[in-house]
Amino acid sequence: LSSARNSVLRLSGNSFVGSTISLGDKYYAIASNGNTFVLCGEEGKILTSIDGTSWTSRNSGTSERLNRIKFNGDEFVCVGQNGVLLRSVDGVSWNTVHSGGPDYLDVATFDDAYYIVSSYEGPILRCDRNGNLEDLKLLFRTVYGIAASENRLVICGPNGLLAHSSDGERWFNLDGRNGGGLFGYTFVDGKGVLAWHPNPIRGLEFSKDLQVWHQSTSSEEYSIPFS
Repeated sequence: LSSARNSVLRLSGNSFVGSTISLGDKYYAIASNGNTFVLCGEEGKILTSIDGTSWTSRNSGTSERLNRIKFNGDEFVCVGQNGVLLRSVDGVSWNTVHSGGPDYLDVATFDDAYYIVSSYEGPILRCDRNGNLEDLKLLFRTVYGIAASENRLVICGPNGLLAHSSDGERWFNLDGRNGGGLFGYTFVDGKGVLAWHPNPIRGLEFSKDLQVWHQSTSSEEYSIPFS
């Protein structure tokens, strides 16, 4: 998804393909459950599509800006300004898990809880299914992105920050491959894709031990969809 260019792109092999869409508003993230695409953006706006071309507006229940959306295998999870955390089984009907507090920038579901990146210098929070928050009190005070696989969490951030955890409590630093900012991370088919600056996007695959990295793709100015 490129909000600057109002485009939705699909990674095909080693290149991005897609088309410009006219949605009228800014949208910041996209996710899919395999059947439905979901966009989120300004003023609580959420759109769904089954083909990536025709989009239908949905009621999110909030007017706050929505910054990130993920599909965790069972449900869509969306976070945004002023502590908004939403969830939906189908992307159509949405429920509020939590609201109030700092801006939420990213979210991952792990071990039946939501792990949240709150503001660029805020704490990493853990939220249970009832909306109860816990500050993990980690030393990482600036984190840009978080992602989860079946057995690990990964966070990324400035100055090549890249770390992983199997329980959300104990974290281990990894080689971030460069000293730039690592702005986004996601798991795709058991491999990781990392977005970093100063080279705007660099796709990186990782081995199961997260140690061996291979450059796979690069593209100009586009953010990688988190799914």
